[in-house]
Amino acid sequence: MATNFFTNLASISESALWHITVNVDKGTLVVSTMFNSDNDNAIPAVIFRGTTYELDNGYFSGLSQPVDQIKELFANRIAHRNSVENAKKSPENTSKQKVSTTTPTTLKVDDTAERKRKYEETIKKIEQLNAHCKYTEALEILPSKEEHPDKVADLDKLHKELTWKSKQLSLL
Repeated sequence: MATNFFTNLASISESALWHITVNVDKGTLVVSTMFNSDNDNAIPAVIFRGTTYELDNGYFSGLSQPVDQIKELFANRIAHRNSVENAKKSPENTSKQKVSTTTPTTLKVDDTAERKRKYEETIKKIEQLNAHCKYTEALEILPSKEEHPDKVADLDKLHKELTWKSKQLSLL
């Protein structure tokens, strides 16, 4: 059987690191495709669900737009990195910076806001891992109840759910 899968994949991007996972479930395929242009950037996977016929006819057309957006994102990131490096090298930035002082009450407010922001980022990452059936990894980054005493019930519920799913996945 001859296919043009790899020709189509190469036509979307000349150099990339691809992670493609296929799960077959009762006649429906779930295809998770992750594209990285360099190893230090993880972009959430593009997930397709459908029959073999639907995926044969729509996988590459559906994948081309997200890949183009990711390429643009990486290009912007590289341009930003270069501009930051150039700014660091400029003579204006080599002079001593003024040291700012903050009051302890400001630090406490900032600390609370920072903890809340980190918690929300961690929960979003856990949701992404959950969507990709990476329950063990999600459990590893689950925030501790001691750090977030106001979220104990939510963290317990999430821990139980991820543990149950992890055990179910290990039965396969």
